[in-house]
Amino acid sequence: MADLTKARGLVKEDKYRIMTLDAPQTTKLAAAVHKGICQAIKLFTEEPPRGARDNFGFAAYEKLAEMLVNTRNKQSWERYFGPGVRMYHALAGSLVQPGAYHWVMTWGSADGAERGLYADFLLEAAQILKKPVLKESAEKFRESYKLWLTFADTLLPNDAPLLGESKKLIQKKHNLFINEGESALQEIKKINARLNELLSQSETDFPLSSAQAAELRANLRDILLKISAVEQQAVNLLQSAIL
Repeated sequence: MADLTKARGLVKEDKYRIMTLDAPQTTKLAAAVHKGICQAIKLFTEEPPRGARDNFGFAAYEKLAEMLVNTRNKQSWERYFGPGVRMYHALAGSLVQPGAYHWVMTWGSADGAERGLYADFLLEAAQILKKPVLKESAEKFRESYKLWLTFADTLLPNDAPLLGESKKLIQKKHNLFINEGESALQEIKKINARLNELLSQSETDFPLSSAQAAELRANLRDILLKISAVEQQAVNLLQSAIL
């Protein structure tokens, strides 16, 4: 309670405000779960809520897979994120801009691009909607979750010291924040300082040659295509169960 009270006092303009919540309307739960699954299917397969079509779902997987290995397109990783500080930004990010590793492992509600969390939701949805077939889709998203973990691990390979150290520090910082909060502030500041050093170092001492960077991108593409194939199966199962 002491930690909670202290945290509530950190944002002074909130003035320790609280709110009460009414009991959930369980009569609407099944309809809400059904609608949520339908929206998820649309994000994978149909026009996005905003922006270009290939920024969402399976179309986005296809575009990213192509840009990882394309050598001519000006938006390709080879042209835009060549070895050096720009590639470091793309992979590991900075203190003000997340990199790919952040988006998969530390951004949002859970690691692995939240696929494991979504699998948990589908297991609950199977009971709420009385549709056991949803458990099969959950298993596929669990398989996808493991592939996303592999994708994230590949982004910052351990055998490239600068990148491997960055990965460990990013993950450690996230774990400290989640598990210890403000009490870990000083250690988090030390990690931030070291990450800034690694970012600067990447400008002149990036650990991958052009050939090694191309191999890394090709490996990422292969994993991404596996993710797309597994999630296509998962979404097909959702569609057969819901639509």
